[in-house]
Amino acid sequence: MSRIATTTDAADSNGYTALHFAVRSDFIKGSSETYLRRLQVSILLMRYGARWELEDDHGVTAAQIAWERILKNEHEAQGFREVFPESQTLPLFDFSDVHKTVLALLPVEIEAVLLKRKWRAQVDLRDAWGRTPLHWAILREDEKATRALITSGASIDIGDNEGNMPLHFAAGCPTLGCLNILLDSDAKPRIKNANGAEPLHFASWQTITHVKVLIQAGALATALDNRGSSVLEWACWCNKHVLGEYLVKMGADKNHADRLNGNPPLFSALTSQAYEFLEMLLSHDVNVLHINNTGSTVLHWTARCADIRMLRIIKSRKSQFKKVNISAKDKLGRTAKEVLEATGCTEEFSSEFVQFLNELHFCQRAEPRQIKRNTTFQKATRYFFSRTHSGLTVLAAFTAGALLYTLPFHYSAMLIVGILTWATADTLNVHYGKRRRRT
Repeated sequence: MSRIATTTDAADSNGYTALHFAVRSDFIKGSSETYLRRLQVSILLMRYGARWELEDDHGVTAAQIAWERILKNEHEAQGFREVFPESQTLPLFDFSDVHKTVLALLPVEIEAVLLKRKWRAQVDLRDAWGRTPLHWAILREDEKATRALITSGASIDIGDNEGNMPLHFAAGCPTLGCLNILLDSDAKPRIKNANGAEPLHFASWQTITHVKVLIQAGALATALDNRGSSVLEWACWCNKHVLGEYLVKMGADKNHADRLNGNPPLFSALTSQAYEFLEMLLSHDVNVLHINNTGSTVLHWTARCADIRMLRIIKSRKSQFKKVNISAKDKLGRTAKEVLEATGCTEEFSSEFVQFLNELHFCQRAEPRQIKRNTTFQKATRYFFSRTHSGLTVLAAFTAGALLYTLPFHYSAMLIVGILTWATADTLNVHYGKRRRRT
């Protein structure tokens, strides 16, 4: 490893060290192969001096993150026990005896523990993460412990340090057992965490059944978090296209843009490689003319992502993109083609994207110009002039009438003769001009 960068360097945005990133693997979308790579990277970093006790901006160490995954009972994460010793890490969690029982750190059944008044008084104690034993029972998908805790008086309305209620965690679990238990216990389906996310946001990463259960309990498909991200956008991040289609049918706005970047689900689908979700959105006639907060169009975003499969999905629906301005510039003054040139994409993508731009340009040039609708005033004026052959003649007649009262008789007579001559010549000119045009 080069000494230019060290294993203890922290990211500016969140204070994560390289070891934090190594253990924060997403096991929901990951695989055993992903886990092995993460484990090997963690071992390598520790060998080169990475310090597991360094905290991020939220006061959380890499060891705590790894042990959180272990304690959730994730099968693949158990290998982290070898990297992060239990004796050094677990005291950092500040677990109560009831916590330890739920987490199987004590060889006692939870029902037996809760029979004792001393331990029953601990059911709502919070650990270093702000989580109660009920939070952990749900994270482990332990329905037996969840029922026992609620029966013993555990609160379902206590949030952890990030404001996550037990229902948030239950909505994000693959199984429905704990979710149904909480809803049967009158948990609030529209409760928000510190980031403004509702349980339905978490459910959008799971199955359509999770979403249906929460909506039937009172959750809204139009819910937004503090960033203005919709449930539909959360579903898009995980390419849950079937679930997304159900949300649209339930009233979710397919064109809603978040407040932070001004990105609608269409843009999120491009960045998330959500191919099926993109096809679903296009089949529902999503707005392809949207411009986000950086001034980028869907063409800018497509060029930026440089994904050939995404491009071909868009090309297959070329008729929907005919009105997208190919010359539009973002706030940096770049067109989609200029964004493409700065991307460093493959030759195949570059060639197909430029060809697509040319096809759109040809379609836009071939499109007949639309005739603007006439206003009422324009119609009235045209009708009036068509009956008098010339607007100038009428105006002159009005002027002459006004002058008759002020000019001597001989001047008035000369003016009238002049106007009659002019009107006659004008009428003949209009008549023969029309005749010539007909022939």
